[in-house]
Amino acid sequence: MDTPEQIKIWQRVHAQAPPVTDGLPGLAANALAATILYGNLAQRFQGRGRKILLQLQQEEGVHARCLKGIYQLIAGVSMNVAAVPPDTTQLIPALRKSYAHSLKALAAYEARTRDSEYGVVFSFLAEQQRSHCCQIAELIGLLEV
Repeated sequence: MDTPEQIKIWQRVHAQAPPVTDGLPGLAANALAATILYGNLAQRFQGRGRKILLQLQQEEGVHARCLKGIYQLIAGVSMNVAAVPPDTTQLIPALRKSYAHSLKALAAYEARTRDSEYGVVFSFLAEQQRSHCCQIAELIGLLEV
């Protein structure tokens, strides 16, 4: 049984922690935008590059659905998000921007990995997002050859 002092400490810790839903709509919108980006870029690649992009497209779709699912579980309502179609006219700048978004998503997922209920989902998303950073770097390397 917790002492009164321990209870007060836990109450302060939980009061300081931001709600898990904070930022989820933005993360989901970025994941949806990434699915559009990777789908559009996949049409311009062949071979290994196309394979990477199709995998990224699929996994970012999973990320968006997981984030929407967590939101539904916590808030009890659906998350309504829309993706802004990304500019794909120039490959390298589009991939650089995608890399930056991946780093931000990774940081956001890692910050939530200790959540007692949804940390396991955020750990999975963070692991995939690390892989996405490597894959985006590989795509840029393929273009530079």
